[in-house]
Amino acid sequence: MVLVEGELLIVSFSSMLTTDVLALESTFCIAVLTCYSDESSTDAGNGNADAVLHVPVQAFYNSVSRLSQCYTVFSMRCDIEVLLICMRIREMLLQLSVIAFICACDAEIHFKGETHLKNVRQLTFGGQNAEGYFSFDGKWLIFQAAGIDEYGTVCDQIYMIDLTLPSGEQIPHRISTGLGACTCSYFYPDNRHLIYAGTFQSAEFNSNVTLESCPQKTCKSKRAKTDPVLRKLCNTSYTWDLFSGFDIFKVNKFGTIVAQLTSSPGYDAEGAVSPDGRHIVFTSVRSGDPEIWIMNSDGTEPKQLTNELGYDGGPFFSPDGTKICFRASRPNTSDEIEKYKALLSYNLVSPLAMELYTMNVDGTDIRKVTSLGGSNWAPFYLVDNYRIIFSSNFNSTTSFGEFDLYIVGDDGKNLQRVTFNKGGFDAFPMFDRDGKRLVWSSSRNGTSPTDLNLFIADWIEITDVLKSERDESKSTKANRSNVDDATRLHVPRNYESALASRNSHINNIRQMTFSGINGQSYFSYDSKALIFQAVGDEAYGTTCDQIYAMSVSDPYRIPRRISTGLGSSAYSSFSPSDDAVYSGTFLSVNRTALDTCPEKACTFVTDPAITHICKTSYLWDLFPDYDIFKVNKYGNLIQRLTYSQGYDAEASISSDGRRIVFTSMRSGDPEIWIMNWDGSDLRQLTSQLGYDGGASFSRDRTKIVFRASRPRTPQQIERYKKLLSNNLVEPTEMEIFVMNVDGSDQHRVTSLGGANWSPTYLQGDKRILFASNFNSSLLGSFNLYAINEDGTGLEQVKCTEAEFNGFPSVSFDGEYVTWSSSGGNNDLNIFVAEWSQSYSQEAFDNDFSPTLPSLPAQFSMVFPVSMLTEFIAKAWNIFDRLIR
Repeated sequence: MVLVEGELLIVSFSSMLTTDVLALESTFCIAVLTCYSDESSTDAGNGNADAVLHVPVQAFYNSVSRLSQCYTVFSMRCDIEVLLICMRIREMLLQLSVIAFICACDAEIHFKGETHLKNVRQLTFGGQNAEGYFSFDGKWLIFQAAGIDEYGTVCDQIYMIDLTLPSGEQIPHRISTGLGACTCSYFYPDNRHLIYAGTFQSAEFNSNVTLESCPQKTCKSKRAKTDPVLRKLCNTSYTWDLFSGFDIFKVNKFGTIVAQLTSSPGYDAEGAVSPDGRHIVFTSVRSGDPEIWIMNSDGTEPKQLTNELGYDGGPFFSPDGTKICFRASRPNTSDEIEKYKALLSYNLVSPLAMELYTMNVDGTDIRKVTSLGGSNWAPFYLVDNYRIIFSSNFNSTTSFGEFDLYIVGDDGKNLQRVTFNKGGFDAFPMFDRDGKRLVWSSSRNGTSPTDLNLFIADWIEITDVLKSERDESKSTKANRSNVDDATRLHVPRNYESALASRNSHINNIRQMTFSGINGQSYFSYDSKALIFQAVGDEAYGTTCDQIYAMSVSDPYRIPRRISTGLGSSAYSSFSPSDDAVYSGTFLSVNRTALDTCPEKACTFVTDPAITHICKTSYLWDLFPDYDIFKVNKYGNLIQRLTYSQGYDAEASISSDGRRIVFTSMRSGDPEIWIMNWDGSDLRQLTSQLGYDGGASFSRDRTKIVFRASRPRTPQQIERYKKLLSNNLVEPTEMEIFVMNVDGSDQHRVTSLGGANWSPTYLQGDKRILFASNFNSSLLGSFNLYAINEDGTGLEQVKCTEAEFNGFPSVSFDGEYVTWSSSGGNNDLNIFVAEWSQSYSQEAFDNDFSPTLPSLPAQFSMVFPVSMLTEFIAKAWNIFDRLIR
């Protein structure tokens, strides 16, 4: 069992559970706890297998994080024995997360003296999370975050979370591209568009494998070691980099770039939108010194507002839009001026001495608000248009990094302390539009010294406690209100009749998307999410495909974009660890252009024969710039997996997450290839003339099903080769094939004629679900079919004439199917349904269907330790070998 006693987490282990798998996985957990908890101790008496482990709560948080990492590594690389352990550890992680959440709730996140704050809640749990800003309707929060362990990035990217969801479901949506560094995001009043500053246009990849692209900090560069002036400045000052690659961009709710708002040489960042949405205030060095500027919300008519030596930054409008507050340094002595100019020559500023200022929106009546000394920054107006909340270390007694929140009138009067986080860091405060809630970044309850998390609290005015009590219920309702996004709340058609099944395989049909072209959807391993590709200028703001993920339980939530948003992306798939792979062209695009979609071959070919085929047939582009990438759950790049010139795409992951099957042109013809999860051990599986693609594994990982064209006659071969020379294939004549995972025993499943696409194994690995138009007189009219892998037992699953039903996929437990349907209109939307086996199919259920033993109810708190010594040695030897 688990008890929290002071700052210790007491975990009692019992030898009562003797199941081998449970013993192995449980002692593995103890290995994680003991190896990563330096202050932990185990008490066991005289050979008694029962034990009590005393773990500091702080160390327990770290251990849960490490366990998650261990699971990811083991599940990707280990043999089947340890894989079974890993699958149970994944379930255990959920249980440990609950314990961690209970401990987090029990930890002190609201300190004595913080009377302005009530109902303090933690929003993020790891990494460096800062600059959180509410949408104008208070339902969303935009922020910047970094951290290898949590986000997989060294430098900041921009994320958005839905405040209307329970905290456990608030998965951050990455809004930025994932390339370069980002900072200072802010919503427009329409709640559907945002701005942020980013360096992605000029980002250079520091590794061709991980594609890490953070701009290098000046004081960490080689120049800082060889330039004596810079070395001295870096050794004697705390500095901020004003990266010259920063520009400000407008994006939509998915992160699609709508407009580039600044393009001047040098630093343009720290933008905020006016309450009426008509103007943006920001910091720019275009005049030679970092000054406050203002421009129209479309980037036109930039105007300089400040013009005094020193760094001016972090500007925000007052709620009534008449004033601007900002932070500024003002070097006065000759030594201060000399040092300031020396730092600026290296695109650096030192924030050690800053005060708060205000001015009118036209730049007049600039006033100094504070004269506190130290670093005073991150000012933001309260709703009364008079008081300003800000962060300062002027009252610090320990170090520069000790910051608390304060409020002060914009006339410098009525200074009052808000937070009392002794020795900690509290900064970046912002109110919602009603002034009822405050969000800020804090080091409180961090699991490591570098953690900085977002917190939200109800704001209490001390002079009107009774009123705050009456308003409490309204504030809570605002935080839990239903999503009101006009672009997502479409009333779906009644597809039960339009898409009714011919048989009883498909039940409880649910529509998941409601506009645009949505296809190629695949389930996560727990069937709770879908990853898919989509395009649509109105629906997504794009003219070529990007990759998105969405919740299966609530299709009205805004999908999270997984791809970069640059170039074209397609063919995505989840791994067991919730990482994913997809194909993209973003490495080859011109990142300074707004439209980065690759040009389709039919728009520029000059060969009359190809032009004629383009006009009379349906073609697929095999863009030669497609490569396959591995990303984490946020879409941040983990690894580039393919490097060959030409098309590498259509990747699918095996059920154990250890292999990837894909289509490649590296041999000169589009063939099926296989590789390990890390991109190693590449092997070609097919070698017949014709397009081979859309491959996927059987659930037992012994077979691969795929689609293929097989031109036979001289005329067919000539036509095929002529199209392929222009990176085109004609998918109108394709059949379904199956082979062993090593490429042996290739045989044809269908001989139906027409286009037979998107094959996937059903539960039992004996029958194949696919889409076909063989039974239709219309090229674009597709329905779903099932067939035995020996070509017998053909069965129609969907029957709708003159509509497209395609791209089927089956959940890993075999209980759900997803597919795309046109529903008789120009959109293509994704649907999910329960799959039920028919009587005829039950004959095929003597199959590989591994069932793991169920955990007893008490398992979440009870673990055996009888094999601790032996298994710890074994597990950590394996783990250490995998890491190295």
